[in-house]
Amino acid sequence: MYGPGSRLPSLREFAEQFDVSHTTVEKALQELVFEGWLERRKHRSVRVARELPNREVAFVSSEAGHLW
Repeated sequence: MYGPGSRLPSLREFAEQFDVSHTTVEKALQELVFEGWLERRKHRSVRVARELPNREVAFVSSEAGHLW
């Protein structure tokens, strides 16, 4: 887990870890930056936002499609 202010792995590392394309990782990170969960810093490093958005997050179970 990454706490507020923590630097995330590189796009390449994420792509390798999850066996997805660099483009897929970039799109996901862009969405999280837009929503306020992540911050993009100089030299393209990405960190968890120091102040996280104050909203509820729903989790969907892929096994049964349940909303948690």
